[in-house]
Amino acid sequence: MWDNLVGHEIRRSTRNVIFWNLLLLAGLLAISVASSRYLYSLFAGPFRLETADLLAQQKQRDFPWKYVTVTAKEVHRTAWRDITQTVDRSGKVKSEEVTANYSLLVVDNKILVVRHDPEVWPATTCSGRLLPLPNHVRTTFLARENPEMQGAFLNLLLDQTTFWRRAGYIGLALGVLLALFALRNLVRSVRFRNNAYQHPQLKRLAARGDMEELLAALEQQSANAERFGDIRLMSHWLLRSKLFGFDLVPLVDIAWGTMCTTRSYTCFVPTGTTFTVELYDLNRRKYRFDAASEKQGMNLLSGIVARVPWVLIGGEELQTAWKNNPGQVLEVVEERRKTYLQYSAQDGASPFGDI
Repeated sequence: MWDNLVGHEIRRSTRNVIFWNLLLLAGLLAISVASSRYLYSLFAGPFRLETADLLAQQKQRDFPWKYVTVTAKEVHRTAWRDITQTVDRSGKVKSEEVTANYSLLVVDNKILVVRHDPEVWPATTCSGRLLPLPNHVRTTFLARENPEMQGAFLNLLLDQTTFWRRAGYIGLALGVLLALFALRNLVRSVRFRNNAYQHPQLKRLAARGDMEELLAALEQQSANAERFGDIRLMSHWLLRSKLFGFDLVPLVDIAWGTMCTTRSYTCFVPTGTTFTVELYDLNRRKYRFDAASEKQGMNLLSGIVARVPWVLIGGEELQTAWKNNPGQVLEVVEERRKTYLQYSAQDGASPFGDI
């Protein structure tokens, strides 16, 4: 099974899928290990932190991510705020939003700064993430506005905002989804390597006739195939190799095609042009093939028309017709196919011109 064109493509693509998904799982594992303390605090906390432990925390150089509960003697509101501004290109402020307020907890004659959501004022017992006191709080709120009280403040901040917890839940959910996605890809790829006949491309191929005869014909046709980058145009098939798979398109199934040109601009300055060949088959599937140049794309379309002359080649008008009424376009293609077969049966001439 493996010693043929399709077998090589299945083995190559599944090898790539296995390698990259194992790499993805390794990356997720590394992130989980690096974030283990944070995740443990997020889901097992908050942990009650006694006053003596709180005072000892500021002597550490490494401030771990800890989700703790602190009880204070008093709580005082302040006018300190974090404000996010939106400015235009001239520097004029268009809008601003208060993202956090600050309060002060009195703990054993020391002051602990608490950052919390706007207008959600903390009580004497509150929970949050224990962090080093940010420099902007120290320089703006303490050194500038209350220089005489700097010694009374702990070198800590209790972050009571909900953002960090929400970010943890979202990150964990994304990590689980990515892990499940990678495991699914690994299971599918291993199954295809153990039994290639379960591969979707081979299942579609089996529906067209005898599997071994078709594989042998593909192998024979590939020897004389035209190459357009990663595309092989054979007498009856088109094969495009991709990183994680491949497209195997019977030319007789192609209904119509078009050439798309996309020009990119940065600050109104042209930065490049890309060329794409789009093909649509009788089952209304769409295939996109990147071309290195307009000439390569047009040569690919010309090669397809030379093999299946009833295929329609068009532009925006044909795209609009396909979008509005694809069934009518398919009827036109079928009429062209019947006309071609009728003429070719009579004298071998084609009733259609070149594209």
